[in-house]
Amino acid sequence: MGCKTCMEDRISGLPDEILCHILSFLYTKEAAKTSILSHRWKNVLASVSSFDFCVQSPNMVSDRCARFVDRVLALGGSSYIHRLRLECANIEDYFSRIDAWICTAISRKVVELDLCLLSYSRQSSFELPRSLFMCNTLEVLRLRVKSNLITKPPTSNCFPSLKFMHVTLYRPFYDSTLYRNFYDSTRNLFSCCPVLEDLIIDGFVPHKPAFLVNVFAPKLKRLEVNLYVILDRKCNHPNGWNLEDKFWKNAESLSKAKIALRVPATGYPGDIYLWQLLHYADQLSRLLAGINKVTYLSFSAPISENIQWCWKHAEGYLVAHKWRPPESVPVCLLSSLKTICIRGFYGRPYEMEVAKYLLKHGEVLTKVTIFYTNDLGVAEEMRLRQELSKFPRGSKTCQVELLEVKS
Repeated sequence: MGCKTCMEDRISGLPDEILCHILSFLYTKEAAKTSILSHRWKNVLASVSSFDFCVQSPNMVSDRCARFVDRVLALGGSSYIHRLRLECANIEDYFSRIDAWICTAISRKVVELDLCLLSYSRQSSFELPRSLFMCNTLEVLRLRVKSNLITKPPTSNCFPSLKFMHVTLYRPFYDSTLYRNFYDSTRNLFSCCPVLEDLIIDGFVPHKPAFLVNVFAPKLKRLEVNLYVILDRKCNHPNGWNLEDKFWKNAESLSKAKIALRVPATGYPGDIYLWQLLHYADQLSRLLAGINKVTYLSFSAPISENIQWCWKHAEGYLVAHKWRPPESVPVCLLSSLKTICIRGFYGRPYEMEVAKYLLKHGEVLTKVTIFYTNDLGVAEEMRLRQELSKFPRGSKTCQVELLEVKS
């Protein structure tokens, strides 16, 4: 009796719906191996609605992978696809196939689409299918592109159901034409998202001439920006990454914002670094002024910098940091902002002024968490704690937490 129980195939006794759900957690290549078990398992594979494919460089093995993707997508006919994850390297060798795979998913009413498209060629440019922007079923889009992406969304009816978007950006090769395509395409990508609720933008972006992101998402609730701005040694103007002013006017639903902009401080002449910091001088003031209903705000300390500079003979630039608060207290500090996280804190005078301003005017704040580097030392940490404890607070219930971050 015991042996019979041990040999019993309980998995095959499960309904097809449950078997499909189990297979959806596997890489599609692994899930396909179950089709050799029996005719029933082959039918189960045809009913799977979640796929995870990886196609590498164009050799014999990877070409087999591409044909495998063709066969699996054809096996399902016109059945519904819930999720498609597609990772492709050297995409210039698969442009037509990638386009066909994406269009197949769209025609089969895909809900979640995860695209990782990598290219190392200066000449390659990949254009996203126009049907992607008009897909009525697409709710989740994750897009990681290391190529010269081209997007030409329609002027209306764009992303009608998209609620979550995560885009990882990689700067193109330094070529004026390629950069212009990258710049225009990135602006277009976020320009019409009528029902978007979550937006994450991360990766690497160029600074020139001024990398503006045009976001139209009137129902956006959560925004996360984590970008590394790549400098150019030929930089001679204070431009950089920025959200266009009109974004803040359309951010009435925004309740949570996390902003981190990183600019390299070494390896370039001092004038380049200072020009870049000049551009970010008023970022925090603009951010606070535009997010009226935010309850949670996290930002990196460099975003709060205001910099005044002068030329000092051959020694380079002499820099003085000074916090210039908004002309009027932002509405969010008076009525909605309850939690603030400040990262990359060094206790510089202008950073202390920012913290003081936020604590003083944050009338509904309940918690402020400040993350500092362990390079400060014990004595400096004690000084910070003492100074922060003396700052006036607009909210009697606000707690301030100073946490060390290991470097």
